[in-house]
Amino acid sequence: MTVPAGAQDNKKLVRGTDMIGVKNPMAGVVYPETEDIERYVAAGLFADKTMGEAFSALAQRFPSRVAVSDADRAMTFAELDDLTDRVAAGLLDIGLRPLDRAAFQVPNGIELVVSFVACLKAGIIPICTLTAHRRAEISYLAQHAKARAHFIYTDDAKFDFVAFAREMRAVVPSLAFTIVTRGANETGDASFVTLDDLARRGAAARGRLAEVALDPYQVAVFQLSGGTSGIPKIIPRFHNEYLYQMRSVAAWHGLNEESVGFSPAPMMHNAPIICYWGAVLWSGGEAVCAAALDPQTLARTIAARRPTWMSIPLPLLLNMKNAGLIDRTIFSQARMSTPNHAQRLSDLTGARALPLYGMTEGVISYGRVGDQAQVISRTEGRQFSALDEFSIV
Repeated sequence: MTVPAGAQDNKKLVRGTDMIGVKNPMAGVVYPETEDIERYVAAGLFADKTMGEAFSALAQRFPSRVAVSDADRAMTFAELDDLTDRVAAGLLDIGLRPLDRAAFQVPNGIELVVSFVACLKAGIIPICTLTAHRRAEISYLAQHAKARAHFIYTDDAKFDFVAFAREMRAVVPSLAFTIVTRGANETGDASFVTLDDLARRGAAARGRLAEVALDPYQVAVFQLSGGTSGIPKIIPRFHNEYLYQMRSVAAWHGLNEESVGFSPAPMMHNAPIICYWGAVLWSGGEAVCAAALDPQTLARTIAARRPTWMSIPLPLLLNMKNAGLIDRTIFSQARMSTPNHAQRLSDLTGARALPLYGMTEGVISYGRVGDQAQVISRTEGRQFSALDEFSIV
């Protein structure tokens, strides 16, 4: 939701004072009401950390545990923390500033997680756009949010993202930088930089991160509505409330540093962040990525990383079944969740499947292990926070 610039009158403070709330409200963003924040803080819901700070704290606790992986690679928390520090500093070194916005068109993969966490550490706000978005969505959303950076990849055989990024710069005046997360950068343009470029620059500029004013009440990401009635709308999600929702999912399902989470859905969608890779990563566990949706890639990724918590849409599982690639000995050790067909997924894979109702707007409800069969087969779960204020009818 947005309001006209200047209409926001939220002047609350955060740290070092007796008041709570955002330090420097962004024009056009509707922040939670003071009474609601006070209620959430009194209930112990909100931690006094941003998502980037919370990640670094986990890296201190679990430095040698795997944080992110795919079928061929794995990166520990210590490695990911170090790399994202350097990339975050590099983003500031090239001229981006905290509260700048960045459009994301990055496929599922380790590079997406690196880019996402680095932005959180630098105070840069990811706009959760998708690789499938084109001129209508990117030009509108980047213009509306006044994005200054555009994260892309260049090894897509079917689409020229370099040409598209240049096209977007021509129609969105605020776009100043293009970050190539994967693939070659052969533009010769200094405003096109790779993650490796940023990491090298950031190694000498890490002191810049200490200068970033971090605010747990500030916007962390701009999520998007489903866009079923047109171009998606921007939805601000805040560091402390986003962390709370991820941690609530983790508590509901008992996710921890030993959990391995996987969903092949677009990783920038709200539900994968809240329910799968984000909930696991910010619990000290392993976030698994698969770059493609074909049965062979999915089967190889699952066999290599052995996820314990996952969501795979029924059509993809049926493709795997038809290809003879469902290994029930692996799936039977896991739990799955799904917006529908929970019992059918359980019958197909041997996994314990649970119902989920998950929306890009942020409403999440869940079943869990131990629920009666009728709950699993005939409901979309229930609220998992005592302070949830919705019901599904």
